[in-house]
Amino acid sequence: MTNHDTPDDWTPEQNEMFSRMFRHMLEAQPMFTHTDAPRVADEHWETTCWNAAWFAVACGEDAGTWVHLDSESGDVLAVETPRESFQ
Repeated sequence: MTNHDTPDDWTPEQNEMFSRMFRHMLEAQPMFTHTDAPRVADEHWETTCWNAAWFAVACGEDAGTWVHLDSESGDVLAVETPRESFQ
């Protein structure tokens, strides 16, 4: 597994959440893909794991709206707004 840097201002708990999620997804691709889907190439799967782990940490924060941008073009790819409790 590649060693990735996380933000300096993350707490130990945030780093642990990221590491656990990233490692688990990286080692268990079939748990996160459709049974009929072809295996994702390792370098592409690593990026998917990284993004999901980062998002998992963000979900644990009291963040407002998230805007996901294309790293090359800067285009908006997705917007996620907080929802009310599912009560």
